[in-house]
Amino acid sequence: MISRSLSAQDTAELSFTDVPVPAANLLGEAARGMAYLKRNLTQECLSVTVTAAATVRRVLEETIAYTRDRIAGSTSSRAACNCTADMAI
Repeated sequence: MISRSLSAQDTAELSFTDVPVPAANLLGEAARGMAYLKRNLTQECLSVTVTAAATVRRVLEETIAYTRDRIAGSTSSRAACNCTADMAI
């Protein structure tokens, strides 16, 4: 099996050959599983991508607000950063 996932992700290939499934337990039509997967996969990937992008944006906004408003001792982190930048110059 060729893995197209990230190297840190676990992947597995499952194969069910000649496994009887009662008609009452079928989800959709027999032997149409791959077609169902292909039909929905693009939408599912898009949904995951949009959710991830929204999460990243929110985390970035919270990080910026935290570093802007944080008080360390009697000085805000913004003032301390400006002082450090001035000393480095």
